[in-house]
Amino acid sequence: MSSTAVPAAPAIDEILADTAMRARRLRAAVWSLGGACLLVTISAGAIGGGAMWRPAVSIFTAVVMVVVYLVVARKLWREHAQALLVPSGLPLGFTTVAGPRHHLMTTVSLAASAVMLGQGSPAALGTLSLGVALAFMLLALLLTWRPVRITITPGGLLVRRIGTRSVPWAHLTGAHAAAGANDPLSLAVDRPGRERGTLRVGLRVVDADPAFLAHLVRHYLDVPEDRTAIGAPAELARRRAGFLAAEDAGTATASPQRERP
Repeated sequence: MSSTAVPAAPAIDEILADTAMRARRLRAAVWSLGGACLLVTISAGAIGGGAMWRPAVSIFTAVVMVVVYLVVARKLWREHAQALLVPSGLPLGFTTVAGPRHHLMTTVSLAASAVMLGQGSPAALGTLSLGVALAFMLLALLLTWRPVRITITPGGLLVRRIGTRSVPWAHLTGAHAAAGANDPLSLAVDRPGRERGTLRVGLRVVDADPAFLAHLVRHYLDVPEDRTAIGAPAELARRRAGFLAAEDAGTATASPQRERP
């Protein structure tokens, strides 16, 4: 065997398992830290102390919580970790996974909830402070169970933010992703009876390779017969292999914007 042979890329099952494990661990870390922060804040009120004791404890604990999260996220989301979409069952397709920045928003929401609960003694805690604390808690739950998500399905793209927008393949004419991970995915949309427009989807809070995401969209625009296989791990492996081959050949980004006539 040649000493210059390129090591085999990890199998798709290994990458998907690693992605799922990192997502579970980070979600568990966020809520463990949030629960500890809330518990410390509540306990500080039970212990007693001066007028500023409980607010000071809650703010300090909230700051520590966010710092610890950043350390944990850096460890779990390794610099060279594979960023890949994962198969989804409902709806059938390939979907993005919530990234560290999304979980950071959940962490900050839980920290803010603890700070609001720490305003004054438990007996003197006002209705407004309690309401705001509960609002931040509900926001954290919403961020956990309904994250920003981009799903590629046999019928088109589903972009879920506050609401969900469906873009059928028939209305898509192109896709482009800039080199930076923080740049949006730009989708060229041409709907009957309307002027052509561009739908920009932010990728800051998802764990996805923008170039691979754009590659997937362009492939299914160019090869519609492959759409029936969307959702199968084997199909994801084929598309990933094609992307890596094109990237190695220097053609993955040679045409940043391809549109159908």
